[in-house]
Amino acid sequence: MTQLVDVADFDQFCTTYKDFNVVDLWLYTEDVDCLNNVAKQGLQALGPQLSRGVPVGMYRIHDPTTTPDTEQSLVLCKVALGRTLPMAVGGQLDATVQLPTGYHSLYVPADVEGDPHPLLAADGTRAHFVDNYLVPNTNLVLPTHLISFQYTAAEPDSNAEPGAPSKATTAGQCFRCNSALAAVFCTDCNRPYCNRCSAQVCEPAGHDRVALDLMPAIVDCCQSCGTGMPLDRYCRLCGVAVCMDCKMSGRHQGKEHIFTSVQESYTEMLDEVGELAAQIPSMASQLGQYEEVLEEFMLGSMWQVDNYKQDLISYSSHFLKVSQAIELRKFDVERIVSDFDRLLEFHCYEQQMCPKVNFVAQWEHIHTMSEAIKQRMHNLESNPDLNRFTMALTRKNQCIVGARRQVMYREQLIDRLATRLRERGVLTTEDEELIATL
Repeated sequence: MTQLVDVADFDQFCTTYKDFNVVDLWLYTEDVDCLNNVAKQGLQALGPQLSRGVPVGMYRIHDPTTTPDTEQSLVLCKVALGRTLPMAVGGQLDATVQLPTGYHSLYVPADVEGDPHPLLAADGTRAHFVDNYLVPNTNLVLPTHLISFQYTAAEPDSNAEPGAPSKATTAGQCFRCNSALAAVFCTDCNRPYCNRCSAQVCEPAGHDRVALDLMPAIVDCCQSCGTGMPLDRYCRLCGVAVCMDCKMSGRHQGKEHIFTSVQESYTEMLDEVGELAAQIPSMASQLGQYEEVLEEFMLGSMWQVDNYKQDLISYSSHFLKVSQAIELRKFDVERIVSDFDRLLEFHCYEQQMCPKVNFVAQWEHIHTMSEAIKQRMHNLESNPDLNRFTMALTRKNQCIVGARRQVMYREQLIDRLATRLRERGVLTTEDEELIATL
């Protein structure tokens, strides 16, 4: 493993793109010399491959064309993915990639199950990872390490029968029989075995074996210092794992920093998870009770809504009746006043223009008209008082009016209180949002 950048450049890259999603991804091509040039010259050494973007990814797909005992290389990169545009399974890309505005990378999953040789683009470009990313902007990719490795041919099984076909070991299965689940790990053979195969192979030879449940978890290596030491210390203040070299050399040290082993932190985490798991039944019971209460509340709310609708319909009907009574009373009053004015005009005209003999003759007619107006006024006065008729509300309507008055008074009180507090300058933004909800 060769480190390609200084720690200062690494920290500056992470600080610059702290608002992005910065992850570790691999850069790989079939040309080993091209990867070596990338380590020396930068990403521009990829040449025509940059037309689509920098091809990076994770979960390397097995390359059937790679022969054992040949040198291979991978470049570990820090990538600021930013906003990623997902795409369908690979094999549908064009020669160039045009991302919409606001997107920084393109995610292309490989069709591992459908094709033994999955493609990244329609022109035949192969996909080397299960999850592939294309980053058009080279400034968002920082090569940090060059990894060189070799494939080795599989060792023959000494315990296999002659002429028996070789079987590929499946993850979690016994290395010898590949049919039962592995239960122990032989530290001398460096292989997992089931209990039966362990008794046949390791026990006669006196090999040391460790139960898989008791084996320590795999610990990543530190990439900050470049020493490759395991991340076996956990800083409680920063919440990150560091190696012993970073702790002792001062790169991650201080009076307030408290370090514990990763194994202890892992044990504490398991204890917390166990406590949370123990609370699940009680929480499920509480959620069931809450669901029942919520259903009762919903039914009660629907009943209240129906009652409110009926009350509103009754109140609207009463309002229409009152409005109609007011309009009729107003119409009768205006008609009586109009008839009285016309009678007065007729009386003045007859008195001034007609001779006395004719005026006396018309007096009986004027008297009849006046009696008719008096009778209509008497009928109007005999009707119920308009005030009592208007206020003759039902009990529910009275409750509605009273509730509305209380709401109006409450709103006025809240406005006055908020105005006083604004004048004193003691209201915060959260207080204003709370007042708006009231």
